[in-house]
Amino acid sequence: MDMCTTSSTDLRMTIAMWVAMSLIMMLPSALPMISAFGRVTRQLNPGHHRAAMMALFVLMYCVIWSVFGTTAGAAEWTLSGVRLIDNGQLQSGFLTGGLLIVSGMYQFSAIKNLCLSQCRSPLSFLLENYRSGYGGVMRVGVLHGLFCLGCCWALMLLAWVGGAMNLLWMLTLTILVSAEKVLGAGRFLKSLLGVTLLACGFAKIGATYFA
Repeated sequence: MDMCTTSSTDLRMTIAMWVAMSLIMMLPSALPMISAFGRVTRQLNPGHHRAAMMALFVLMYCVIWSVFGTTAGAAEWTLSGVRLIDNGQLQSGFLTGGLLIVSGMYQFSAIKNLCLSQCRSPLSFLLENYRSGYGGVMRVGVLHGLFCLGCCWALMLLAWVGGAMNLLWMLTLTILVSAEKVLGAGRFLKSLLGVTLLACGFAKIGATYFA
């Protein structure tokens, strides 16, 4: 009974950590979209409860990343149970290399390109998808969250490479995610990051194989 209780507590703590980490890392990159949403709402819904609409938009975005955090936290707890993750870091060189390669390949995928283009053009995204009323706000908030998730999920999972408990590594990932979505050179950064991840992944697998 004590072991089951401890295991359940560990699962809840791991999920809570991942949800909090996901929101802290992703909200800064969503600020341009949130700001644009505020401007569009002010113009298209004069006199309405704009503060409530803003809060609902952000809430829907957070819900999407909370679902991701819950899934990632459960996955980490499962992998920790079979000793493949310890303190938030993968313990297998082959798995680490494989994750780096998958993340690198995803940088060049059509889904990544589509989602990044939506995240990099807040005004265009909102003018195309904005709907009036609270139902419309919920829809556009969820849609933005899904595009953001499609853009960044692979980079977020790189937390397991440097360690989810490593604050410097998590700060680095946060900066990369934000820079890719906000900076004018974001598309170049996306490709450069993809090549770097692929190179690091193959190097990690090679080093593990010949060790």
